[in-house]
Amino acid sequence: MKTASREYYAGCLSFLWQLIAQHQGDAAPVYQWLLTHPTEASPQAMEAALPLAASRWLATRATERFMALRVLATFANAMQQYALGHRAARIELAIATYNWVLTELSTGSVD
Repeated sequence: MKTASREYYAGCLSFLWQLIAQHQGDAAPVYQWLLTHPTEASPQAMEAALPLAASRWLATRATERFMALRVLATFANAMQQYALGHRAARIELAIATYNWVLTELSTGSVD
């Protein structure tokens, strides 16, 4: 994936995570966005951008790290449960996100 594309999808992920944070863990706004933006909602592209997006997301939320990780886990749950689109790709994105969260929990310091 080209750097510009990775940046774009990292921005999409950050936007979706911000929606979850603003709606206190409610995934409904994420589902609405996925439904209305099918081309931007490519699970494969989001998975490729996940390391970049997650690193930035956590770096900008160092003082609220546990909340930031909870948002990522909620996003993973939403991807796993979303009924539309390519199921296997969504599950792979969910697993990659869960792995990111688990790695951060096991290696980082969480408040």
